[in-house]
Amino acid sequence: MGFFEKVRDVPVIFALFVAAIMIDPNNSTVVKWVRILYYSVHGFNLFLLFLVYIDIKNKDQKEKFQFTQITSTMGALGEDEVKVINTTIKNYDYVQNKIVFRTSVLTASALLLTHYLFGWTRPLILQVYFPFKLATIHPLFRVHILQEEAKGAFARPWNMYSKIPGATLGTIVTERATTPKDIKNEKKEVKKNEELTAQEKAKKMKKRR
Repeated sequence: MGFFEKVRDVPVIFALFVAAIMIDPNNSTVVKWVRILYYSVHGFNLFLLFLVYIDIKNKDQKEKFQFTQITSTMGALGEDEVKVINTTIKNYDYVQNKIVFRTSVLTASALLLTHYLFGWTRPLILQVYFPFKLATIHPLFRVHILQEEAKGAFARPWNMYSKIPGATLGTIVTERATTPKDIKNEKKEVKKNEELTAQEKAKKMKKRR
């Protein structure tokens, strides 16, 4: 990631921060326009997600797709669960779209709840950039809205869980391309589970006797 990509969000976030400080949250007209801005941004984001859903459905990419998913509990050591997942491109993209949709709805709903319950208006301004940020960094939009090829930087798996706030609760999920070592370890794990299952069945048979 270049220097520009690391700092490009700073001016926008700073401008929103200044705007949030300068507004009068007690002015009903200001509050009305802040709400309109917030509704419009998140509404546009949901519209894009709907277009992504339609494009996934129309492309109907049923090609087999394999990747490795690593799940670990936050703050825990030695609890990583490594899985080799076999799916289709269509199903993978559906899951990604669902995650972004769920996060967008939860974020928007939580802020609106605090706004109407406690009258907090400034946080609405600070969060209007999130949907645009997500649309620019997530390959899902680049592939299904801009119709760019899923190659290079946009190649699946996209490993976007850490960049989407609230995508996972209490866990850290990372995705990467499957390696021969992953497949070998997966086979060992399956064999181990089969042996344990066979032992459990044998114990149950002994108890019945």
